[in-house]
Amino acid sequence: MDIYEAFKLPMKRATADFGLAPEGEGTEVTLHYRYEPNLLGRLMQGPLDKQMRKGMAGLLRGLQAESEHMAAP
Repeated sequence: MDIYEAFKLPMKRATADFGLAPEGEGTEVTLHYRYEPNLLGRLMQGPLDKQMRKGMAGLLRGLQAESEHMAAP
């Protein structure tokens, strides 16, 4: 995933790489992300890092819930 126009975010751009691998009866998901903060992002670096981790965790939970919903009979 590549965010290259982040007008209302405290970053210039961001990239997230997802990896999927079989794990027992399920799937292991790995996520690596990086972002380039703009001036506002540099001023709020600590809170921004925390918010990014929280947002990515929420994204993964949402993907898990939707995939389990779609797989249900």
